Amino acid sequence: MDESLTVGNQSVEWIDGDFNPAMCVLAAVFVWKWVPETKGKTLEKRR
Repeated sequence: MDESLTVGNQSVEWIDGDFNPAMCVLAAVFVWKWVPETKGKTLEKRR
């Protein structure tokens, strides 16, 4: 079964090859940069 996405007459195979790893890297950078560290903090101090 062919799992490539077809848009019009063109096959969009980069979604399987390049898009998923790129989104994984972007998500990891987002979490590392913008999600605050909560280890060792009580619930009251997190707010």
